[in-house]
Amino acid sequence: MPLICARMIAVFSIVISTTFASLSPAHAERRVALVVGNGAYTAAGRLPNATNDADDVATALRRLDFDVTIEKNLAAAGFETAVTAFAAKARGADVALFYFAGHALQLGATNYLMPTDVRLATELAVKRGTIAAQDIVEQLENAARTTLVFLDGCRNNPLADRLKSTLDASGRSATIGRGLARLAPKGRDTLIVYSAEPGTVAADGLAGARNSPFAAGFLKHIDTPGLEVETLLKRVTTEVAAATANAQQPERLSKLQSEFYFKRGGAAAAASDAELARLRAENERQRIEMQRLRGTAKPPFLPTRAATEMDP
Repeated sequence: MPLICARMIAVFSIVISTTFASLSPAHAERRVALVVGNGAYTAAGRLPNATNDADDVATALRRLDFDVTIEKNLAAAGFETAVTAFAAKARGADVALFYFAGHALQLGATNYLMPTDVRLATELAVKRGTIAAQDIVEQLENAARTTLVFLDGCRNNPLADRLKSTLDASGRSATIGRGLARLAPKGRDTLIVYSAEPGTVAADGLAGARNSPFAAGFLKHIDTPGLEVETLLKRVTTEVAAATANAQQPERLSKLQSEFYFKRGGAAAAASDAELARLRAENERQRIEMQRLRGTAKPPFLPTRAATEMDP
């Protein structure tokens, strides 16, 4: 077989096998997630549903091929360790997802997620004893191709109210905001979702409910096949508004440039199947052509020893 023909066959085989692998379930996206549910606060109001939300969201994400780390009732040191470890785990991932259910507050237009042992006596205590949401977002943006952040942390917070009273007394009432502040994504493929509009608070859960209104809506739609994440969140917004008589409205800030599906299906799956069928047909055509080349190609001319000896 001519050398060039052998090379063509080898290169073509690599290209086709790589393309098939990218479309097959065995070569799915590398998806990683950190889910944190903090409810057992020592100095703030307890949140009965936060750990339920974390358990249920983590279970759903595992069904959807995420490699999930779940942490519950983290104190400050454990929270920092979990975020640092997850940022390292997310390096090179296709999708990195962070979900937080618990108390959070806005201080000076910065959002802080609260560990269970936090005591918000002063502004300095806030900055030293909490986790800045922006820091988490930036670490994940630097690590993964797509970053998805869900903050169900705009809940009524008695510690924040007490801190606000302290700051009011010192003439600094403007530094504490209601709910959370808008957190602008910087990465090319980043989505940040708030369970309530920035500047408003979210409910931990309705009477007798296992989950917060946001978590309940999210869990209801996350398994729907072929539902792109932006469309999914529109449905979640409708669910939350209906459950709270329009008192709570989720909001999302998106810089996504590509579509993301928790569960492919419908039109998205059909498009992938059509592309796979097209490639298989092309592969078969090329295989037949390679067989034809093998059968008709003449071996390259190689001078014999006798012919070489006859050369002047």
